Amino acid sequence: MDSKTTLGKIIINNGLITALILFVLGIIYYVLGIDFFSYLFMGINFVLSFGIVIVFMILGMKAYRDNVLEGKINYGKKLLVGVLISLIALILSGVLSWIFFELVDPDYVAGQMEDFMMNMEDMGLPEEQLDEMREKMEKSITPLGQLLQNLKTMPVVAIVISLIVAAFVKNDTTIDNQAF
Repeated sequence: MDSKTTLGKIIINNGLITALILFVLGIIYYVLGIDFFSYLFMGINFVLSFGIVIVFMILGMKAYRDNVLEGKINYGKKLLVGVLISLIALILSGVLSWIFFELVDPDYVAGQMEDFMMNMEDMGLPEEQLDEMREKMEKSITPLGQLLQNLKTMPVVAIVISLIVAAFVKNDTTIDNQAF
């Protein structure tokens, strides 16, 4: 066991690295002028973002198992590591994004929303439905509104992803994997 490695260090390091990668990814999208409301972008971003989170959850679970627990870990500990890494990552990247859009370009999200609404109008949505959609979006699609919504949903997402990922990380690496 490496005496310098602890559960806290593993969780914090993996959570911080993941958060920074997600934040930088968001900045890249911003610089490239990607339409946040495009269905294609939403799908790609979903897969990419959760792929990054899952990779660091696995790395954290394995590091804890191998460096602290001497090669053996149970499902509950894997779940704990995964949930905490993903919570740190998702909350911190959300806070960083909120700060960025509040300080650097507070009108960016509103502009993205307007573009989306014009696309919906061009698709022939009735005016009444557009007004209702605009009202809902104006309440929730602000940097602060997004952050608050994410703070409500992130714990659930973190638990669900961790439940799945923990099932696939090997419990015991001390067993010889050779055939009998």
